[in-house]
Amino acid sequence: MDARSAVQIERSEAGVLHYEKDQLVRHATFGLGKVLAADGNRVTVFFKDQTENPSRKVLADRLELAEVQKDAWLDNLDVELVASGELRTYLTQEAAIEKFLRRYPTGFTTDSSSAYWKDERGYKWDAHVAWNRLLDRATFKELLDAGKYGEIVNRAMRVISPVDLVSKFQKAALHDGLASPEAAKAFSVCEYEFLYGKGSDEARFTRLAEMLHRLPQPGTTPARWTVATIVPFLAMPERYIFLKPEVTKEAAERRGFALNYKPSPNWLTYSSLLELARILMTDLRDLKPRDMIDIQSFIWVTAED
Repeated sequence: MDARSAVQIERSEAGVLHYEKDQLVRHATFGLGKVLAADGNRVTVFFKDQTENPSRKVLADRLELAEVQKDAWLDNLDVELVASGELRTYLTQEAAIEKFLRRYPTGFTTDSSSAYWKDERGYKWDAHVAWNRLLDRATFKELLDAGKYGEIVNRAMRVISPVDLVSKFQKAALHDGLASPEAAKAFSVCEYEFLYGKGSDEARFTRLAEMLHRLPQPGTTPARWTVATIVPFLAMPERYIFLKPEVTKEAAERRGFALNYKPSPNWLTYSSLLELARILMTDLRDLKPRDMIDIQSFIWVTAED
């Protein structure tokens, strides 16, 4: 007997439906939702397609158990946030797309005369092209094997420096932290291993974060989210995404998405962001996003007022 049948039997025997926290349910008007709490015949549900008041108390007999108990957005719902009532501005996926297209009506275009290319994609793609010219995998490995760690750092900074995703203060902190030969070696080895090494993403990202924490800190620490994610993003935008803390937190909050954010670079937060990016890549398929540059740009735009 499946869960849906069990609920119907319980209803016929007790005269009222009973739902449990975290179950997915459907309402004829409000659509698909996730149960936040149940108190007798009153059920508090978060409905993912309702921009206005997505969290509502409804009568249990107005609900049906969803046939499929999985949904990408609801499975990653920040239950603590939505249950607290502190969700300030909720965006459905439809509303987020409309918001993006109001800003960039031609979508993720590669037309160099378009506002999207000029504002968002162009300079990020140019930095990716520069990375491939200066530190593609073969060149990176050749310099690494030759022990030319300072040259690797210089080339990496040449790519990062023009990109305004990282503040000038954080760029300066990274530059100062990599001044010694030992620091340059640690940076070169960890970045190469993260991009091209074996083992899990979690283990490689954790080593990368630990390396940034160990760098000399003459002024401020280079162990920041922007510094930890800029090289993977520019080197492999098809796989890795950039994390700008405030705007990313704001975008996740507006979608009710559990980002699991912590200020210090860590795998739980980054893997949550990668999951958000994968969901968006699927849900935005009609707009044909090419890579994480497009996804990061979408996150940025939908976070703004």
